[in-house]
Amino acid sequence: MGQGQIAQVSDSGCSVNSCYFYDSNKEVERNKSGVFDLSIRKIVQYYANGDATDDNSHGTHVSSILAGNKCIGCVGQSSSNGAAPEAKLAIFDILEGNSGGLKVDYANEMFGKAITAGALVHSASWGPEDGNPFYSNTDKDWDKYIYDNEYYLVFKAAGNYGKDNKKFSISGTAKNIVTVGSTNSYPAWKGENYV
Repeated sequence: MGQGQIAQVSDSGCSVNSCYFYDSNKEVERNKSGVFDLSIRKIVQYYANGDATDDNSHGTHVSSILAGNKCIGCVGQSSSNGAAPEAKLAIFDILEGNSGGLKVDYANEMFGKAITAGALVHSASWGPEDGNPFYSNTDKDWDKYIYDNEYYLVFKAAGNYGKDNKKFSISGTAKNIVTVGSTNSYPAWKGENYV
């Protein structure tokens, strides 16, 4: 599944040496040039708005779920692949080390990089701890971009927080994106409003 498709992931980066993304023939350039190479096995573009690594591992985890495909001859803990193992990825690294500070760019810059590499879908599985239940400037920017580029689709996490029964933990309130979340997550102490 995913053959001929490219998805962009904005997150903490991605380990190009993971068994799910490793290419023994060529490694993607990790910088701010926006250059892409479709001949690379998995990660065809790596825009380093952050530090060009994934010390946090969250981006590698998310990318593996989306399009991980264990390379032949690679040693690893699992032979499981992602949802679209034949798809390729364009990474937009938004984290500098483990600082927790996200370096999110404007939609035109971030999503535009993906489109140049051929990606028409974006995964943004991140958000602020405190959340934002209100329509923000980022939401407005994303909505305008999607309105102007109606063939581009963004999937945004509703949030990974809600501890102590906080109600407003949603971080994706834009109208033209798909916000994804779940409730009643373990552990129960996080409260009924945890998303």
